[in-house]
Amino acid sequence: MENQVIRLEIIGIEFENQIIRLSKQLNPKVEEKILIKRFHQMIEMENYNCFGLFENSSLIGISNGWTTNRFYCGKQLEIDNLVIDEEKRSKGYGDLFIKYLENWCKQREL
Repeated sequence: MENQVIRLEIIGIEFENQIIRLSKQLNPKVEEKILIKRFHQMIEMENYNCFGLFENSSLIGISNGWTTNRFYCGKQLEIDNLVIDEEKRSKGYGDLFIKYLENWCKQREL
């Protein structure tokens, strides 16, 4: 991670191929065409965000995020299917991704 620019972005259909590639690492038994169909359904939902973790210009991680409202805590972000590229695992990117998501939530008072 040293000397790398790491950033969090909300991403969409323009990153579909990379999102599906990473989703396939997390869900190897699910057919690619099913992952694509589900992704298209999710991005149409108002409370859904796909978060991307970038190292320089490379997408190295994704997470689904669902903004919800609960009786016990109010507004929240429900993190779902967080995956870091197999080649980047065990290098602290997952922890960094969670910290970035926490900061994103704090900025939006979630």
